[in-house]
Amino acid sequence: MIDAIRACQHHQVGLTWIPVSPLWRTLRKVCNTHVFASMKLDATQYLRRNKIQELIANVGESCHKGEAIKIGKAVFDTTINLLSNTIFSVDLADPNSSSAQEFRKVVCDNMVEAGKPNLADYFPLLKKIDPKGVRRWMTVHFNKLLNLFGNMFDERRQSRQSQDYSVSNDVLDTLFDIIEGGIEKLNKIIGTNLLLVLFVAGTDTTSSTLEWAMAEVL
Repeated sequence: MIDAIRACQHHQVGLTWIPVSPLWRTLRKVCNTHVFASMKLDATQYLRRNKIQELIANVGESCHKGEAIKIGKAVFDTTINLLSNTIFSVDLADPNSSSAQEFRKVVCDNMVEAGKPNLADYFPLLKKIDPKGVRRWMTVHFNKLLNLFGNMFDERRQSRQSQDYSVSNDVLDTLFDIIEGGIEKLNKIIGTNLLLVLFVAGTDTTSSTLEWAMAEVL
């Protein structure tokens, strides 16, 4: 395990890093049964279709103007919006929104920091002093994302208490159904760290793979 993942104690609650344990089994069950179940994926199929159509439209517009297309950025933004709509029912990579641009920057910075060579990964004795400051900067980036997800978590909780609340049937609503129904032992900290895993794992890998594939095609 790389030292950067120890930021904000993420390695103790992050699905991809914790060892096989009751918490790991709970998170895996939540993902398999509630988040990635066939019925849930089928219900949000229209979201994925809409986001792909938006990507194609943006590429077509750039071609019409004779502008170069940054494939990595275009796919990255599309993936973020696809995930954010699936999870929160909002766009988090809207080019016209300053907060969305800040979110995109934080996600990118998170990827860059996690990919940096770190002496502490090769010499465990150096983990205490964090010689290159990787864990320190990852703590900054993780806190920004966790605070954002935490705020959305709190806003949704308040919305659900209102009488005129309309159920979104997104991932966040599903997590609240699980928490409030006592189906699994989850809380806000575990929930926000699960959202962090879903975002970080789903954005950079998709955009990097497609960018590499396009380079090979060309």
